[in-house]
Amino acid sequence: VVVGLMMSIFILGVLGSLEVSVVGLALLGVMVIPMFFSGQYFEFVGMFSLDLVGQTLVVLSVYISFLMVMGSVGVYRFSSFNSLIISIGILLVGAFSVGTTYLFFVFFEGVLFPTLLLIVGWGYQPERLQGVMYMVVYTVMGSLPFLYGLGKLHFNCNMDNLFSLESFLDKSVLSFSWLYLLA
Repeated sequence: VVVGLMMSIFILGVLGSLEVSVVGLALLGVMVIPMFFSGQYFEFVGMFSLDLVGQTLVVLSVYISFLMVMGSVGVYRFSSFNSLIISIGILLVGAFSVGTTYLFFVFFEGVLFPTLLLIVGWGYQPERLQGVMYMVVYTVMGSLPFLYGLGKLHFNCNMDNLFSLESFLDKSVLSFSWLYLLA
């Protein structure tokens, strides 16, 4: 289901037409709703798995992508803009539906590049290049402690599963290992 959802979003981005994208994203949203209301844990192909929180975030990502496509009707170079929005949607659906911490990190940080292209290509202020530079620096600096914490948890616990990670965390205030996940 998740792989089909990601491929459908990709095909919608390739087609580039507003009508096709709006109808397709609406249909994808309708297809995701039964999965959301079941409230169960699903595991797909091995690396994709969803729980209730992941299902909620996938539905939210599809909904936000749908709203962004609808709101960008009068945008200059709509097909390029639409493909960047769809790629952000694919990466977010991938990030919220993987079961491993490193793939979550790769997908979620992968959203940075299309966002950078959106700001540079369609930003209105002349200071947008400086804003992009600050965004990249702050995002990378903010994600390095998170990556360090993921590596520390992986090497200490010998596991990479997002869903059983909570049982391996030392929640005492003196250890501070849980602070790396907050970064």
